[in-house]
Amino acid sequence: MRESLYLEDNDQLVEILKQIPAFKPFKDENLKNMLRLTKLRTFSTSETIIEEGAYEKSMYLLISGGVTISKNNKIILNLKRTGDIFGEMSLLGEEPRSATVSAVSETSCLVIDAEYLDSIDDEGKNSFHAAIYHMFAEILAYRLRVTTEKYTNANQEIERLKNELELLKRSGIVKII
Repeated sequence: MRESLYLEDNDQLVEILKQIPAFKPFKDENLKNMLRLTKLRTFSTSETIIEEGAYEKSMYLLISGGVTISKNNKIILNLKRTGDIFGEMSLLGEEPRSATVSAVSETSCLVIDAEYLDSIDDEGKNSFHAAIYHMFAEILAYRLRVTTEKYTNANQEIERLKNELELLKRSGIVKII
């Protein structure tokens, strides 16, 4: 992992942040102030970014590359869009990391530590918190849609298999003891 500090003068990162809906209302100066207190980390292919079970209070904003999110060594999500966020749950509680995140290619992320949230002045804090919670809401809504779709597909597959089993039982091919 490589880490870069002193990002407040990075106009390219400001432009990337302005493309993320939650950050659109912010002035360039506010975004530069935020960048001043963040880090840009670049990870190699297959490098672990977050380890399941670890305690860490930071969230990651994907700038380039892509990541896989896995739990118990099973991939549950792939992220590859600039602006995708992961690790955000660590800012909401004291629980250990619930999943492992690994880079699928060379990947750059903006890292926002919980300490940053405590260091913002009152005016900026409210705006930033609103943006963060807006991002959380979008993330949770997306993940709920994905989970609902998987749940629906699994239930349909269960019903299909039940019907198939019933047909096999009736035909005498399968006998259940």
